[in-house]
Amino acid sequence: MKIYLKDFNGVLTKVKFLLEQDKHQFVTNPHDADIFVLWQDVRGCLEELSRFAKSYLHKPLVVVQHGRAATRDYCKPNKFKLWADKICVWGPKDRQRLLNEGIPDYNIVVTGAPVLERTAEVPWKKPVRPVRNNILFVPIVTEKEEPENIIIANILSKIESEIAIRFVQRNYDNFKKHWKMKIIH
Repeated sequence: MKIYLKDFNGVLTKVKFLLEQDKHQFVTNPHDADIFVLWQDVRGCLEELSRFAKSYLHKPLVVVQHGRAATRDYCKPNKFKLWADKICVWGPKDRQRLLNEGIPDYNIVVTGAPVLERTAEVPWKKPVRPVRNNILFVPIVTEKEEPENIIIANILSKIESEIAIRFVQRNYDNFKKHWKMKIIH
C-alpha cells in the first residue's frame, strides 16, 4: 500500500520515519498514493487535497489530530466538514466531542498522541505535585500568525526574562566568585 503523508509540528514525524524505511510504502506524489494520512482536513491546501482525494480519486483518507482539542475544528463556530474516513484522536474526550457533533463512531479511532513516547508504564498519568505554577501556552493554529499569539508569546517572554534577571541578581556574588577572570598581559 502506497501512503502519502503530510506532517506538521512533528505530529506524524515518527510515523513518517517508519514509513520512509520501506520505500515501497511511502510516496511523495499524491497521485501515486493508495491512501492519504494528513494532520488536518479543514483548512487551506490540505482541505483541498482532502476533497480531491475523496471526491475525485476515491481514495481512503485518515486524519490524525494535530493538537490539544484540535477536534474543535469540527464544532461550532467553524463546524468544518470531516473529509476523512477515519480520524485518529488523542483521547476519549476528543472522541466524545466528535460524537456530540454527529460524527459516527466508526469514523473515530482513539490512538493517543503520536508525539508521546510509548512505554510500558504511563508516566504522564502519575500524580505530580507541582513545584511551581506552570503556564501552558496553546497557540491558535491558522494559516497565518494571529495577533493574539504574538501578544501572549511576548508576555510570556517578558515574564521569563524577569525571572532570569531576578535569579542572576539573587546569585550575583556566587556567580562572580566562580567566574574568575585571569588577565594576561
